[in-house]
Amino acid sequence: MANKIRNFIYYPITFLILFTVISCHEKHTVYKTDIDNLYAIKRDIQDKDSIAQSIQDKTKRALNSKNTKKDAQLIDSVIDVLRWTNEKKAFLKLNSIAHDDAIQQNDQTRLANTYHDLAVFYHDEGQLDSVYYYYLKAENIFKKNGDSLPVAENNFYQSRLLYELGLQMESEVKLSKSLKILQDFPKNPLLIEAYQLMSLYNIEHGEFDKALINLKKAEKILQDDEGKFEVLPRDKFYLAYSALYANISFLYIETKEYSKAVEYSTKGIEYIQYNYTDLGFAFINLEHQLAQHYNGTNPDVIGGLLISYNLFDKLKHIFFQADTAKIISNIYSELGDKSNSLKWAWTSYNLAKKDKFFKKQKEAIELILLNDKDYPTPALVKELIDLNKVLEVEQKETREKFAKIEYETFLLVKENQSLRQKIAVILAISTVVTIGLAFIIFYFRLKNKNKELFNLNIQKSKNEKILNLLIENNNIEHKSIQKERNRISKDLHDGVINSLFTLRFNLQQMDSANKEMQQLLIKEIVNLEQTVRDISHSLAKSSLLKNKSFENLLVELVNKQSNNFKTVFTITLEDDLSFEHLTTLQKVNIYHILQETLQNINKHSYATKCQINVTSTNDKIVFEVKDNGIGIKGNRINGLGLNSMKERAQAIKADFKIISKINKGTTITLANK
Repeated sequence: MANKIRNFIYYPITFLILFTVISCHEKHTVYKTDIDNLYAIKRDIQDKDSIAQSIQDKTKRALNSKNTKKDAQLIDSVIDVLRWTNEKKAFLKLNSIAHDDAIQQNDQTRLANTYHDLAVFYHDEGQLDSVYYYYLKAENIFKKNGDSLPVAENNFYQSRLLYELGLQMESEVKLSKSLKILQDFPKNPLLIEAYQLMSLYNIEHGEFDKALINLKKAEKILQDDEGKFEVLPRDKFYLAYSALYANISFLYIETKEYSKAVEYSTKGIEYIQYNYTDLGFAFINLEHQLAQHYNGTNPDVIGGLLISYNLFDKLKHIFFQADTAKIISNIYSELGDKSNSLKWAWTSYNLAKKDKFFKKQKEAIELILLNDKDYPTPALVKELIDLNKVLEVEQKETREKFAKIEYETFLLVKENQSLRQKIAVILAISTVVTIGLAFIIFYFRLKNKNKELFNLNIQKSKNEKILNLLIENNNIEHKSIQKERNRISKDLHDGVINSLFTLRFNLQQMDSANKEMQQLLIKEIVNLEQTVRDISHSLAKSSLLKNKSFENLLVELVNKQSNNFKTVFTITLEDDLSFEHLTTLQKVNIYHILQETLQNINKHSYATKCQINVTSTNDKIVFEVKDNGIGIKGNRINGLGLNSMKERAQAIKADFKIISKINKGTTITLANK
């Protein structure tokens, strides 16, 4: 029956179709499932050259990049494509650049991806020991980072590799680890393939019920994703569905449920039409022809199988071509046609021997010996014995080599962990020492700063007292002058004017021979009387002199400003502006605000001009300081000096505003209420 015709043919979707997916990486790379590697096949030289040609310009730009860290996305996208080509030199150079940049930037995900890409590249090159080595390196990084999904996916790829090499026990262990984690990611496409690969081991162990459960789990994921394409993109979805139905059909052939086998292989034929490929059709058609044959509904099974054989030949897939030739040989043998059975057995043998598929070569020899007992067999028997030895030695060497790689990788990880621990201890000690020194330096600097601030505050306090005394002295002086003016005004009014009046009155009463002279003297006395009266009134009203003390302080403050920027300071005061209604507290705070403003201009503004305007508006005195400097940066807008100015303005209930634009200057306005 079916198991007599072939040992077991499992067509995991993993080995079917590859469509290039370009991954984008950020500075700290976000991990993404490698769809390309999941659906990878071995390409011929023409396909590889065509892929390389399609990204030739991007490859040149990546290789000539002057800033590889900035162009990380470009470099990674080119690497993802070059790994499927023969451009080994360009691929390895860009991969090395990405590797070094990832280390410098501590981008662990990108670093692991560089190892993953090397594994994929060497898999395509057939260097399977290197493939395993780089998969292990990537896995160790993902483990260190605690990234469970990348670890699960990496274990799946290792399992697939071990399956290819015939190390089924090791493969099954890796696959079980992968599936345990992937259960938590129900929309991950690797879960579809992992279930199918596990069904293979179930069948080999005779656990057909478990195999069907796993295949149905994979089917459920695809059923839920149909029309949504969240798990797989549309172009891969139908290929995956078709391949899954091929595997379900195969299971039903193994359990001799042929009508179900036909049902699922027919569904697979339907799904492959949505996104037809020769390779995908060759696989599902193979299952479909066998299912129909064992169901008794395929009168031309050989013709149907030849379709798949010719497609494998066209695609140069020698392995599957040799396997299909063996199936055709078994069908002919079952039909009683020994001649054609032997012919196709030899065809399978020659194909397998040509490409050194030793296991297929051994199976073909066994088929030849079974179908032609009269054939002189000593040479073939000897070859069969030698092949068995070769396969045993090869498997033993492979197992030992991979175990050695895993052990050496394990030792390397341990050494790295030990080195990291030592580095961590050194860093910890260095950090403690550095923090201690920094604290000591900070302490003494803070102490000195506090001392400076203390001295500065004392100096400010003294300056304020001096300013208060100056203003108070000016006020006393002003009051004394005013008092003296009033006294003189009164004396003039009460004394001189009265005396003049008396003199004028007596002069008018006198008889004089010279009336003309008398009138002239009277007129002069009247004029003198009026002049004295005007002087008296002016002194009383303080109209002749003004108190310029606070105004003079402001002018003096502005005039003594100087800095390295050669700023030109000018002050303009409105005519007839009076500061008489300002209290001493208000004057002191206004003076200090203007003083701090001018100091800031001298320190930070880089201004060439500074204009100070003092005006009155709506019973308010407005002080405006405007410069054409570089403006106030955002981190200085809340500095100590500006906060002090705001506090002083609040203390005298004045409006304080700052308008500053970078490279366009600053305007500070103080409006006293």
